[in-house]
Amino acid sequence: AKKRNPKIITYGLPWAFPGWVKGDSQENNPFAHPELTAKYIVEWLRCARDTHGIDIDLVGLWNECGNPGQGENAYAKLLRRTLDEEGFGNTKIVAKDNDVSVCGEMGDDPEYNDAIHAIGLHYPRDYPEGIYDECHKLGKPFWSSEESSSYADNNGAACWARVISSHFVLSGMTSNIMWNLVGAYTHGTNWYNSALFGADQPWPGYYERDDAAPVVWATAHYTQFTEPGWTYLPVRNGSGELAAGV
Repeated sequence: AKKRNPKIITYGLPWAFPGWVKGDSQENNPFAHPELTAKYIVEWLRCARDTHGIDIDLVGLWNECGNPGQGENAYAKLLRRTLDEEGFGNTKIVAKDNDVSVCGEMGDDPEYNDAIHAIGLHYPRDYPEGIYDECHKLGKPFWSSEESSSYADNNGAACWARVISSHFVLSGMTSNIMWNLVGAYTHGTNWYNSALFGADQPWPGYYERDDAAPVVWATAHYTQFTEPGWTYLPVRNGSGELAAGV
């Protein structure tokens, strides 16, 4: 994908960690020894760069799991320092792939706020009005960093198109990341075909395309005409809700 489009932004988000990062701790807490967890992330970034020639642009903390009581916020500060010291200053941190509580935590901790490049929420809602005021006060890029979880069919395409538009118009979010990119699960498994398109028979190289991939076409209505870094016209000055919602 990177060879086809060098402008693609790469984003790594840990869902789990190797047991050794916990050191001698018996808890399921990857932040018990944050220096070990930061080392693990740096080595993963180094492997991507030196072995595969891919610079990772963004990295998250821990998918939908961490909290300040576990030391996640302190880890984020250490990770930022470690990335800078190890030559990965261009790799930015997203926090924290969970709920809106991260905005209050960042507002209360200037050092934590400084370590974070962008706010990433999972499956955010667009109501009630003003729900994200605290987030916008931070002046950070504001994203839906996991979205959709709908099937790769016409209903899923309609849902995906709706959230891309509504998240910007109603909530000021400028990025939506689909989970997941390719539905390569076997029939009958959880979240089967919850994806951008299906490819559940990888052995012959088959994947859904054309009319069988409506979510791809819904995405193309946005991505074929924009690039990362472009600026949306402000709401009520070039974009916004249609009259009477139709």
